[in-house]
Amino acid sequence: MSLPELSFSDPRLVLVPIEALSETGVSDAFATLAAPHGFDAPRRALFDAGFARYFARGEDLGRRTVTWPMPRLRHVAIVGEPHAVRPYAQLLNTSAWTLYASDLDPASSDPELVAYLLTLGDRMTLSGEVASAPLHAAAYWFDRTADEIAAFVAAAGRSSRPDAALLRAVAAAIPWLRELRHETLRSPASSAAHRGIPGSGLLVPPALEARPPALVEECAEAARQALGAFHAAWRRTDRAATDTLVAWLASAAPRLLVTSQGGRIVWDADAPGRVNALARELRDADAVAVASVQADLRVIERCTRAAHAAFTDPGALPAPDADSAQSGYSYLHRERGLIAYNLHEPGMERLRGPGLPFARAMLAARTAHEWAHLAVDAGWVPRIVDDATYDGRVRALAEEMERVIAAAPPAVQALTAADRAALAGSGTSVGEALARIVLGRMPDYRPTSSPCASSIRSSARCTSATTSGACVTSIRPHVSGPCSRATCTSTSTSASAPSRIDAATSRAAPGSTATSSRAARSTRRPSTVWRRTSPLSARRTPSTRAESADRSDARGRRVSARRSGSASAGPAADPAPTTVAAIPSAPGTPRPPALPCAPR
Repeated sequence: MSLPELSFSDPRLVLVPIEALSETGVSDAFATLAAPHGFDAPRRALFDAGFARYFARGEDLGRRTVTWPMPRLRHVAIVGEPHAVRPYAQLLNTSAWTLYASDLDPASSDPELVAYLLTLGDRMTLSGEVASAPLHAAAYWFDRTADEIAAFVAAAGRSSRPDAALLRAVAAAIPWLRELRHETLRSPASSAAHRGIPGSGLLVPPALEARPPALVEECAEAARQALGAFHAAWRRTDRAATDTLVAWLASAAPRLLVTSQGGRIVWDADAPGRVNALARELRDADAVAVASVQADLRVIERCTRAAHAAFTDPGALPAPDADSAQSGYSYLHRERGLIAYNLHEPGMERLRGPGLPFARAMLAARTAHEWAHLAVDAGWVPRIVDDATYDGRVRALAEEMERVIAAAPPAVQALTAADRAALAGSGTSVGEALARIVLGRMPDYRPTSSPCASSIRSSARCTSATTSGACVTSIRPHVSGPCSRATCTSTSTSASAPSRIDAATSRAAPGSTATSSRAARSTRRPSTVWRRTSPLSARRTPSTRAESADRSDARGRRVSARRSGSASAGPAADPAPTTVAAIPSAPGTPRPPALPCAPR
């Protein structure tokens, strides 16, 4: 599928790809392609103006304080109908913003609204939360002019997006948000003690202490209403859809397993006519979700057939690794050696509403990847270059990493000093250590003496006919679950991460599956507390483990110098979410899970 085909492959949205973006907006070439799909000249002009403001303002704040993320180029999904895609979906593994067509309507929107939505999207991605993101982004308003604020407030009042109430709550809060202080951007003006909001650099004067919790709760309620409206729009059961699915399974008998809670098998390829257990699982599922499940299973079947067609002797594949994690978009069942699909995969909503854009393509990638692991274990994937060429490429990678590190801003150099020292502790350069980590994360590399690659037929391909995939349920940067292989930590873009706001909390609901080491750290913990800071000192005063974790995560994100569950360095964990302690919430929130695995 070409890039233009991908951008317009899902009728629910237009995807503006990273390749078509710059600091000033959309390229002329893409705008020409997108014009017939509703992205006309007035909408393009509005988008470009908003994007340019987002980028310039973010870069300014990012250079002035380490508590503000530098702007970045990400895909932009422009959704047509309000209930077409689940609100707060973090599409393409948090590498995409989601805007609605109404956000780019010149008659009702404004560049100021677009700029703020992109800024807010960054905060939601980094914190893993919806309700606290507007509070954490308060510094955005410090330098806005009266005209800029007025334009945003007016556009928020006219907005028809599903969570317009959240924008209106922010608009009403701007006056007091501008009165907050900041550790580096705006030092306290009085000697009175201020309460800090961990991870944000924000300091709250005593007179305003009641405002942040109230704003977070108001935003949480707006998010709950938006999600509730989405679910209500798709809530319809249909026995015929279930009958169609089980009839197909009984007759086609695809080589796969369907599992349920706890990994219990509810449909087995070796007993295709036994469909009652599966039918019971689907009894209360939305009709559109049942159809999506069947489409998912067809993708697994197609990719499995393609993988087996690529092997000269599929029967010679080894058994799955005993430590294989039994979770994800799909996974190799460790006892059965078949691809399994869990209807109740943690962090996914496979039985509610339509699948998310591009998720099914990632299901295909995950399925192919699982079979590829067995091919690697069988010794069928050799390294195709000689030792000298390989060593030269490793050196070039190390040198490039050294150049990137040397060019990092002084603030980033200071924040990553300890990590870099640890990496260089083995007697090699930081670049060499990072190159070794990258190659260590790719178990497909094998010595040139590996068994002949003729065990694999090069002509087989796995493709997915559709892109509307399975839905997940966490606002956290979504992962479909890590690769099922405990030894594999490869990462990729997963399809999506919609968010669920718990009815009793401002936090996002628990995220999707994770490795055992990550899961061990995902036990619930108390909500992060206020941090009281003296205005006479710029030094941050740690008062909780959660706050210390926030600082470590912020450091790790900038160089990706630690690997989850390992003493060696690698991709850092996503930041732990932070909220104000006064907000009623569940006892805590698990950390975001590891990234998913897909073919490289």
